[in-house]
Amino acid sequence: MSKSKQKGQKAKINLPPITFLRIRLDDWLAQPQLEEQDEITLKTGLANIVSPFKAAQYLPILLKAYQAAPPEIQQQLQNLLPAWLTEWDSITILLEWVEQGKVEGADRQVAMQWLAAEGLKVNALQVISPFSFADAYFHENGSQGMLIIACYDSPKKQKIYFMQFLIDYNPPWEGGIKDAFSRHGSMDKFNQKWVREVNSVMPLTQITAEGAAKILMECLESNREENIRLPRDFIAMRDLFWQCFPTLPQIAQFTPADFDDLCHLKQIPEQLRQFEQHVGAWTRMPDGEKVFLAGGKNVWDDDF
Repeated sequence: MSKSKQKGQKAKINLPPITFLRIRLDDWLAQPQLEEQDEITLKTGLANIVSPFKAAQYLPILLKAYQAAPPEIQQQLQNLLPAWLTEWDSITILLEWVEQGKVEGADRQVAMQWLAAEGLKVNALQVISPFSFADAYFHENGSQGMLIIACYDSPKKQKIYFMQFLIDYNPPWEGGIKDAFSRHGSMDKFNQKWVREVNSVMPLTQITAEGAAKILMECLESNREENIRLPRDFIAMRDLFWQCFPTLPQIAQFTPADFDDLCHLKQIPEQLRQFEQHVGAWTRMPDGEKVFLAGGKNVWDDDF
């Protein structure tokens, strides 16, 4: 073959079939008629897609595709998928991965739910996870609050991540999360710099993991009730949140799908905060009366 003919031909790239599995799963989960299909049809459709692959190949992709599916589809499949995994002898592999700490973050939460749906006692699992609860602090003055949750990032417990949440008890927040940020560093720096600096402005109370989980769940529920989406910086912390959150006692069911729902509520916190800064803000008086304070205020209350 001449060089000119070789240049005119395009090189063929042979990609492995597993490369297209996520696309096929996403297309299947996006079918408008999926909600109308019965259990046998759904299981058969899923089997047709993943049958060429081993469980170790398709399980990580199935976990991701499920989380990206619309909430109504997740609801439809939340019990069907665990049963299907059992029928296909894949649930034991998922169990091993969870026990060995090979499934992390949001994937781990979904995997734990699937295991629980098949009668496996999730709380009894000996999960090896690089993250573990370190410490938590809370402050509230009736108007605003601060919640700090710290987690070790490895079994050596030399470094931590901590998440800090600003809570507003005034309208329109009503106890929802108003802002959030995270930091990474040593436990000594956390205690000597962050905790001490915050404590110099507001009295922090050290709380248990259960207490932190309870406050956090109440705040997230307030965001949902007031239709205020999670702050942009909190959404950016999604992966970190799903590393730290499972280290807290599961006092209420809260899934990655619930988190994602809170990211798409109508009211945008950044716009609400901007209005408060430049126009004015509502506050609640001791007698419960709501008063509008014109003139704007800083996002961080003066009491802080």
